[in-house]
Amino acid sequence: MIKKRGVICLLVLLILIGCNQLSLEDTIVKILRANDDFIEYAANHPDYSLSIEEMTPEDAAAKRNTTKMKALYENLPNKVLYEVNVDDNGNGIVAIVDIEEKEVLKIFGLLMTSIGGIK
Repeated sequence: MIKKRGVICLLVLLILIGCNQLSLEDTIVKILRANDDFIEYAANHPDYSLSIEEMTPEDAAAKRNTTKMKALYENLPNKVLYEVNVDDNGNGIVAIVDIEEKEVLKIFGLLMTSIGGIK
């Protein structure tokens, strides 16, 4: 009987621990909501959507060499970070988030324009 109670207690503990952990998206949104630039963006664009991409140091180096937004990928810590694209109908921001340090390292605004119906 003691063995069964121990197993049940362990299962309950694991469930409680799992319930207290935030999903990756929830964690990133919590970090973003502490950033003044994101707060301003979200106030003006309440219907925004997020896409989150894990970014290794190698990914950052490749993007630094292939994108027009080189400054976004320069001087980043040598560890896994998250690139977050936030969009509301072509008006968006890109943020680099460090979930270990719980901070937004860089955030840039984007403005998509349409010419002749093409974005």
